Amino acid sequence: MEVSFLRKQLDFYEERQLLPRLLNDSARAPLVLWSRLFDWRDALVIAHPTAAWTLQQFREGIPSDYPYRWVIRDRDSIFSEEVDDQS
Repeated sequence: MEVSFLRKQLDFYEERQLLPRLLNDSARAPLVLWSRLFDWRDALVIAHPTAAWTLQQFREGIPSDYPYRWVIRDRDSIFSEEVDDQS
């Protein structure tokens, strides 16, 4: 899902020939204040993806209309036999 959002955002910028805007001081000040008041480390989540989730990310990240012959990936333990059979 994150990849598809970033692709759409990149397409938006390329289509309109825009550059992403940088933060100015008036936008940066509230973010700095908020980061000082909120312990952001408590909001971090460590994800432990399942094989089904990983397989879905392959499906969303690799368009089905492009004739890929192989998917190159590392030998991480998250890739189960189910991913090997269906990818």
